[in-house]
Amino acid sequence: MTGVQTCALPICFPVTIPKLYRVDIYESEAGWGTKLDEVKYFDDSIEAQEFVRKYNEKEEKDGNYEYFWRAEYRGVIG
Repeated sequence: MTGVQTCALPICFPVTIPKLYRVDIYESEAGWGTKLDEVKYFDDSIEAQEFVRKYNEKEEKDGNYEYFWRAEYRGVIG
């Protein structure tokens, strides 16, 4: 959590901003390239990394290398 002060004169009060962890999901198609398809945010780093592992495991299991999606863990944002 990151502490920030917000002021509405004459009063200031602390605001807590939670950390978020970003996962990007890319679509890839042979002959067309790769594009960012979706962005997901998680409250926990381990949860985000576990999502990436399971998502990519499922995609690799399908075995289509001409057209597929891939998740990448980007880490904490903010």
